[in-house]
Amino acid sequence: TKVPYNPRGYKAGSTKPDSWSSLDETARASGFSGVGIVFTPERTLLGVDLDHVLDAEGHVDDTAAMQFIAAAKSYAEVSPSGDGLHVFLTLTEGLNLEANSYKPNPKIKYEAYTEGRYFTVTGKGYDDWGDKPVRTVTPQEATTLLGLLGYPWAKTQTKIIAPPKRHVETSATLEDDATLIE
Repeated sequence: TKVPYNPRGYKAGSTKPDSWSSLDETARASGFSGVGIVFTPERTLLGVDLDHVLDAEGHVDDTAAMQFIAAAKSYAEVSPSGDGLHVFLTLTEGLNLEANSYKPNPKIKYEAYTEGRYFTVTGKGYDDWGDKPVRTVTPQEATTLLGLLGYPWAKTQTKIIAPPKRHVETSATLEDDATLIE
C-alpha cells in the first residue's frame, strides 16, 4: 500500500480534499519518493490499474488488457511495480462504477476508479501510449471500454461461515444404529 503524503509534511487522504495539493506545489516539494493523483467526488477522471500484465521484457501478455489499451487510445504508463500499467481517461460527466476490481486469474487483477482512491503515478509512458494525451470519453464509452476487461464486475461478497456446531456429549456407541440415525 502506498500511503499519500502532502508536500506540507503530513499524511493526505484520498477522500479529504483539504489534505490535497496542486501539481505545482507537489513538484516543488522535496523529500518524497513520488507523486500521486486523487480521484475526486466529481468522478470525471477514470483510472484503470492493470496489475501484472507486463512480461519480463515489458510487453503486455494479457489479451484483454491489450485490447483495452488499444481501444482506449489514451495515455498509459508503467505502474510503480514495473509489471503493470495505469491508463487514464477524462470523462465528460461523472461515472459511478458498480464495482472497482476484478481478478480474472490468480496472477492478474484489473482495477478502475473514479472517486475515493489515490494512484501513485510514474510518468513512465508505456510504448506509444505514453505519448498520447489523456483521451476524453463519455461515461457510456468508458463503460464499453471497461467491458473489454469483463466489466461490469461483481461486487466482492463476503462469504459467511456458519459457527461450528457445539459438541454434545453422548453415551451412544458406534454399534447403536438407532442413535446414529437420529
